Amino acid sequence: MGRDDFAVTPAYSGEEIPSGQLIVEEKSRRGCACFLILLALVGGMVIYAQLVMDPVTLNLMLITVNNQEVKEYAIRNLAREGNSRAVDALKKELGHPNAGIRCRAAWALGEIGSHDGIDPLRKVVKHGMDDELSYYAVRSLLSIATRCPDGAPRGEKCRDDTAAVEVAEICLHGCMISHVDYIICESLFDDDVNVRILAAQILVSVATENVRYMLEAAREDEDERVREAVDMALDGLGPPPSTKPEYLYPDDTIYPLLEEEYIPRLPLYIE
Repeated sequence: MGRDDFAVTPAYSGEEIPSGQLIVEEKSRRGCACFLILLALVGGMVIYAQLVMDPVTLNLMLITVNNQEVKEYAIRNLAREGNSRAVDALKKELGHPNAGIRCRAAWALGEIGSHDGIDPLRKVVKHGMDDELSYYAVRSLLSIATRCPDGAPRGEKCRDDTAAVEVAEICLHGCMISHVDYIICESLFDDDVNVRILAAQILVSVATENVRYMLEAAREDEDERVREAVDMALDGLGPPPSTKPEYLYPDDTIYPLLEEEYIPRLPLYIE
C-alpha cells in the first residue's frame, strides 16, 4: 500500500500534541466495502437456505454430491424426515457402486414407509444378486407393508391392505435371495408390533429348520397375534429333527452388513 493511500494529520485535543502522536485516516475504503458486501451476500444465502429451503429439499441437494460422507449424511436425514419426496432420489442410490450407500438407501426407504418404495425394493430382491442390499430390501419391504397408504401406522388394519399382500407374495414367490426366512425372522423382534405380526404370518409359509430357534424365542412375544402366527409356523415345521441342521445361519454369517459398522443405527441424524 503506497504512501498516497493515507492522509497523516496531527491529533488535536486542545493541548500540546505529544511528539509522534498521529491519526491515520484511510482515504480509500473500496476494499473494505467489497468485503462487507460479499459477507452480506454469503450471510443472506445461508439465511435463505435455513428459512426458505426446507430440510427435505436441502438434503435432496446434498445427496447428489459425489462424496460418500455427504451422501450418507443426506440419506440419514431424509430417512429421519420421512417424506415421500425422497423416494426417487433414494431409488437411484440403490444402484450406487458403494455397498454402504446402497444399503443405507434401501434402509431409508423402509424408514420413510412410502408405498412408492415397494417397486424398487422388489426389483432388488427379485434379482437377488447383492446379499447385503437384499437384506435391507426385505426388512424395508416388511416395514412399508405395515403402514397404511396414507403413511399412518396401520393399527389393526388398513382400508387397503394391498401392500401387505403384495409384500407377502414377494417374500413367498418373488424373492431369489437365499435365507430369506432368516431375514424375515429377524423382524419378529422389531419394535413395531405390526412388523412382527406380518413377519410371523409370512413365516407360516416359508419357515425352515434354520429359524426354528428364533421362532421358539418369539413364542414369548407380548402380543397374542404374534404368538399365534409363530405357533402356526412351528406347527408347519413339525417336531424338531433328531440332529441339528447342517447350517444354522447366524453361527457363521455370510452377510458382513450384520457387523456393527454396516448397520446404520447410531447416530442417524447429524445436527
